[in-house]
Amino acid sequence: MEELKVKFDALSDDEKIDFMKMNMTSMCDMFIQNSQKIMADMMPFCSKMMKECKMDMSGMMSMMMNK
Repeated sequence: MEELKVKFDALSDDEKIDFMKMNMTSMCDMFIQNSQKIMADMMPFCSKMMKECKMDMSGMMSMMMNK
């Protein structure tokens, strides 16, 4: 995992976005298969990210809707 993280960090911002777009379907499939586990595993990281970005859930949703 660490090697993948290092390689991801080395990408340009545009490449990182392209990578995330390429993997959205796989992430969605994982969520469909076991949404409870993914939510339990990911919520602490999402909460930390929102705190670090000084954003709450409504701000995050608003940002996502404003493309």
